[in-house]
Amino acid sequence: MQTNFLVFKLFFIVFCSTILFAQDTKPVLSADDLHKIKQFDIDDTYIKDPKFQQTYRKFLTMSKNSYKNSLKNSILFLPIIKKILKQNNMPDGFLYLAMAESYFDTSATSKTKAKGIWQFMKPTAKRYGLKINNQIDERMDIIKATHATTKYLKYQKKLFGSWYLAILGYNCGEGRVYEALTRAGLDRYVIKTKSTTKTKKYAKTIRKYQKGKVKFGSLLKIYKKIKPHTKDIPLGYLLKIQKNMRRQYFPQESRRYLLKILSLYIMSDKSFLQNSSESYLLNISTSDTIKKFVIKGDIMLENIAILSDMRLSNLVNLNKHILNKEVFSAKKRYNLYVPYKNINQNLLYWLKNKIIKKDKNEYL
Repeated sequence: MQTNFLVFKLFFIVFCSTILFAQDTKPVLSADDLHKIKQFDIDDTYIKDPKFQQTYRKFLTMSKNSYKNSLKNSILFLPIIKKILKQNNMPDGFLYLAMAESYFDTSATSKTKAKGIWQFMKPTAKRYGLKINNQIDERMDIIKATHATTKYLKYQKKLFGSWYLAILGYNCGEGRVYEALTRAGLDRYVIKTKSTTKTKKYAKTIRKYQKGKVKFGSLLKIYKKIKPHTKDIPLGYLLKIQKNMRRQYFPQESRRYLLKILSLYIMSDKSFLQNSSESYLLNISTSDTIKKFVIKGDIMLENIAILSDMRLSNLVNLNKHILNKEVFSAKKRYNLYVPYKNINQNLLYWLKNKIIKKDKNEYL
């Protein structure tokens, strides 16, 4: 009797495992999602990639609540981000790069001290014109940091020819993208033709570069010669795991990063939002929701909150770039953001001698 029970139990476990495995390998992305990945210049066939499918299932299963909460907590400024992306002729899917970086937390700070919703490091922030001092940190300025991000991504696209390579470069740096394309182009060339003395020399130089024995210029010279063979390399080829290779074309973090952005973007119109009380999150417009005041002079956010009849915490969330919630003896201009619905005569009267610029376009 006991033996029969054990046999039945074993059969039941195997049966359940088979069902779960079948469900796990079942494709969940469809042709309807193609237009989203194609916005990033990704070829159609990648929609069937098993690793991509697996990543999407993971986020769809485990991240629904954090997904909805991040949209709800940032609903006031997401329209401005969408508007800036549209003004710069960029795919609206880049909104989900910010979600992947910070879940739209305006004060997000990484272990490497990157800050803001776009997670800028200091050197890159300064390179793209963001001001950082003891009173203002424009990495957390919603509008300025978004403009800096569009410039950075457009520069990367100009270098590498596609939005998905721009995203990978945003995560791991331009040097790693050059290295990846050089290696992949050389590998494809060798497969099509044969290894030669010249290709062996190139491979040796690449290995030296990876070990820090030669400078980036040596790699760049090889890239320029290999460049014709780097065109039209499928994304799946660049992200594949190469056996017996300690250093893949792209780091694991960057591979996961791109798949995370794609997954979050595709989740944006799925049923878990459509069939819930949060369905309004599907319709984030590009209409103006907050007013930008360009200010010079002293302010305290606590006073602004009182004058605009809003919670201090809500005002601070829009103005995390104003460190310590106040600015004193400011010699340079900075931005102050207030929701349109909270602007009144008392606030405008108090700010009239501090406003130094009226923008025709609020978000430039």
